[in-house]
Amino acid sequence: MSTTITGIVTNGVVVPSSPLPEGTRVEIHLMSDEGSSANPLLHFPGHLDPNDPVEQEFVEELARRRREDLAKTLREGGQECSNSSSTRIT
Repeated sequence: MSTTITGIVTNGVVVPSSPLPEGTRVEIHLMSDEGSSANPLLHFPGHLDPNDPVEQEFVEELARRRREDLAKTLREGGQECSNSSSTRIT
């Protein structure tokens, strides 16, 4: 017996429109060519284009802040963390 149940792929997982009984065997037929791109993960909502000027600005700012943080950490070298407890635990 054959029953048609539609669904959608989310994060690479087929999500049926209605529950399937445990152990059900399935055969998947693709409805369109939408999923046939070289890397479908590049087309999810929120993916950023590395050539986008705003994305490039963000990456540059992130790199600058990382350099500043590293320089600060190296300057403070031997100082204890002010958030650490001085209580000895035995």
